[in-house]
Amino acid sequence: MRIMAALFGVTIVVLVVATCLVDSGPVNPWSVAWFFAFSLFAISCQYQHPGHGFVSFDRVAQFSAVLMLGPLQAAWINALASLVHPIERLRRGESWMHVLAAGFANGSMMGLAVLAGGLVYTAMGGMVPLYHFSLEALAALVGMAVVAHIVNETLLKWVFKMRGFSSQEPYDPYSLTLELLSYLVAALFTVVWMHLPFIEAVVFTGVFCIAIWQLSVHGRMRVRLERIVSERTRDLHVKTEQLHEMTRTDDLTGLRNRRHAQVRLEEEIHRARRHGRPFCLALADLDHFKSINDNYSHAAGDEALRRVAEAFQQEIRGEDMVARFGGEEFIFIFTETGLADAQQVCERLRKAVSRITLNDYSRQLTLSMSVGLAEYAGDAPSELLNRADRALYAAKDAGRDRVQLAQPPRNPLRNFRP
Repeated sequence: MRIMAALFGVTIVVLVVATCLVDSGPVNPWSVAWFFAFSLFAISCQYQHPGHGFVSFDRVAQFSAVLMLGPLQAAWINALASLVHPIERLRRGESWMHVLAAGFANGSMMGLAVLAGGLVYTAMGGMVPLYHFSLEALAALVGMAVVAHIVNETLLKWVFKMRGFSSQEPYDPYSLTLELLSYLVAALFTVVWMHLPFIEAVVFTGVFCIAIWQLSVHGRMRVRLERIVSERTRDLHVKTEQLHEMTRTDDLTGLRNRRHAQVRLEEEIHRARRHGRPFCLALADLDHFKSINDNYSHAAGDEALRRVAEAFQQEIRGEDMVARFGGEEFIFIFTETGLADAQQVCERLRKAVSRITLNDYSRQLTLSMSVGLAEYAGDAPSELLNRADRALYAAKDAGRDRVQLAQPPRNPLRNFRP
């Protein structure tokens, strides 16, 4: 706050010294009041661009004041207008300290930028007031635009640094182009104004103000619509992901479902054929599960499936997969795992199932699981599933509650190297 106040004080001193040293010409109070109001209005009419933030139309008012009244009067008007304008932030809940700091900073930047640019314009032979275009006038306008831009950007970066904010990007083509166009619009506005009778000039100014106000409204509407579209798109994406998740997730257990398991199996076979890495597939079935539904209710059966699913998720690795294959049957894919290691994992899974208790339904209710385990050896997905399924049935025929290894495939692919 103190630094910004000191900067504004320096700006006032510079303006006072410049007023004493340079002839500013006669002062028309009505012209000063009109440009003060015009500057406040132009600063308020900001065009909000989605990718570049707010872009103000204040350059048109600032430099049309230079071209009509001269650099000194224009600098005083715009320094005071920029000082007063942040007061509107109070209704948005900002504190007086922030508002004053913003006013001092804006007033300093606009006052010094307009003064420096305007003095360069007159030094290069620019006409005040500007009645018509010429090569000399265009060169002076370019000089004013360059110097004012450099002074404004330098002070802006310094103010950001003093207030602890990160400075803007060093080069923004959109903002720079719009600013340069503002100088041209200011020149055109001045030339037209100077050639019109007073009443027509007032009407012309009114139409011009309506135009920039409509641009400001259009900018706000555009950003609001793009924000709505962005939010709707994001919601649609979330819902699409949720629907996609539902299509591959089992509602009861939260595990992946049969469809996902079949897609994953094809992916693993493709990866194994391409890189020659082993993997194993297991089919597991809860023993005598029908008796649980018949003797203890379907609620007990559902709870058993949920408890089993939780046990599976705790035992397998993140890169492996477990899915509910149907009813009380589950499928496992153990990536980059040989048969011996996969067998150890299946034994852990079998023991984890045997430790599950369902005391809410009966203390005598116990679970066991039979597993058929097959190692990929170049066979097709259906054959690999059939081998695991035959091993599962062999485990049940052998007394259940065990892991049974599958027989090798009948016609393995010759080019597979585990």
